[in-house]
Amino acid sequence: MMISGRSGMAVTTLSRHGRVWLGGFRTLKSLAYRRMMAKKKIAGGATNKSTPTLLEAKQMPMGMQELDNETLVSLAAMKNHKARIEVLKRNIMVVDQVSYQTATMTFEKIQESNHRGMRLAALPYMAGIVTASSAAAASVPLCFYLPVVSDFNQNFVTTDVPEPADLETWLEVGSWAWNWMEPPLGTLSFMLLCLQFSRAQMVNLGIQPFSSYLKDKRASRLVKEYPQYDKRILSDFSRTDHLMGPGK
Repeated sequence: MMISGRSGMAVTTLSRHGRVWLGGFRTLKSLAYRRMMAKKKIAGGATNKSTPTLLEAKQMPMGMQELDNETLVSLAAMKNHKARIEVLKRNIMVVDQVSYQTATMTFEKIQESNHRGMRLAALPYMAGIVTASSAAAASVPLCFYLPVVSDFNQNFVTTDVPEPADLETWLEVGSWAWNWMEPPLGTLSFMLLCLQFSRAQMVNLGIQPFSSYLKDKRASRLVKEYPQYDKRILSDFSRTDHLMGPGK
């Protein structure tokens, strides 16, 4: 059973379930009602708010230093390193009662302390980069360049050399070299796959990889060096900073 009535220009309808319908819309907050009102405003010459105004464009922040505290804290919680830098600078301003420029100079000293001793800790990563790059560069001539393949076979493999007619193209050379290149390359690929899977399970169990362990130790050291500043802010900054370099 429906009971209808008029109130001004809107038609109010009460259903038997007690729901209120205004002119065909369930409530004034419904999506359909808001779309209808937006169309009426645009048709009546109102400004379309889907585009910013010139004043809004002028008020847009152009850097982290122009953001408000609440926005910075939100970005820092999402592990944005630049936001964490700005949060640390503002903490320095409050604790030391200094200007932004002075706090920036203090921050640079903190950043230098955070990078101290990290070159030695980064040696395993540098060795991995050099080894992987060298292996990638050497793999192509070791498989497809006949002089290199022949020398490698003579010194390390000593397998039978095919007839010259079977080594006329680089693909034929690769087919010959693949007889001894496949076992080490296949084994190495499988080993790396297993190590990657093992690391993923360590992360799932909460066991820190080596890089996370290094950053945690560095963060603890930085907090001890600068106990006057907020411990959590210093630790967050240190953990998202690069092992080497300024991390800008």
